[in-house]
Amino acid sequence: MKVLDGNPALVFNDTDITLKALKDLDLLVCNDLFVSATARHADYIMAARHPFERVDIQHMMDPFFPPPLRNTPMHWLYRPKG
Repeated sequence: MKVLDGNPALVFNDTDITLKALKDLDLLVCNDLFVSATARHADYIMAARHPFERVDIQHMMDPFFPPPLRNTPMHWLYRPKG
């Protein structure tokens, strides 16, 4: 089972049954920012990128800063002429 930024160990009502089901899996891979309750039972934990580490997500404040301080590349904000 692969868990992407979720925490099934704490979301479902019956935690004991959920934890038993997670332990019975052949393989559990978690991709999360933090070590969650589900990740503690995982065979592999992969670190996810924080939104501030990604350049493909435009930030709301980018238009207010000059290009050297901006996170978003200029060619993503403006269409090329021609």
